[in-house]
Amino acid sequence: MAQVEQKRTPHRYANSLPIEVEALILSLKREYPNWSAPKIREKIIKKFPDVKVPATSTIHAVLDRNGLVKHRKGRKRYKSQGTNEVFAFETFTRAFEEFGLPDAIRTDNGVPFASGASFYNLTKLSVWWMRLGIKIERIEPGNPQQLARHKNISTTIRFYTMNLKALDNPASRSIEKLIEKQD
Repeated sequence: MAQVEQKRTPHRYANSLPIEVEALILSLKREYPNWSAPKIREKIIKKFPDVKVPATSTIHAVLDRNGLVKHRKGRKRYKSQGTNEVFAFETFTRAFEEFGLPDAIRTDNGVPFASGASFYNLTKLSVWWMRLGIKIERIEPGNPQQLARHKNISTTIRFYTMNLKALDNPASRSIEKLIEKQD
């Protein structure tokens, strides 16, 4: 019995999409240019219940392949030439130059703010703060919620300063009022 050589090409391609479905995806994207893959998928499910709907990632791949995806720019990252501690020095120096020195800084007990292996948990950064006359306040170990108030204030201030509609409101123009709202 002689062996016959058979074709080695697959019978079907796992990731291939029917041309009609791809055309439907592209037409929906052109009709609704601000929609992303999940919303287009939901529209296909509701409007065309007979169509076997591809996964969201497949729809995204189709959109991307056809140049219909807006790629976001990554956030600006600061490159430090040294350790976390050097990066912290650079960051705080810029903040102090722009906003002035604070009376106190509350931190957690981790690097670069504190080090269990050093004298009185002091790092170069915390010693530098003390030399500048800044009081160091540390939270109790295992209680990160003690930093929550500060994070809430900074989040609120960032919201009000970034949101132009909020700036039109006279009640939100004063940072002191924002801090009072937090207390």
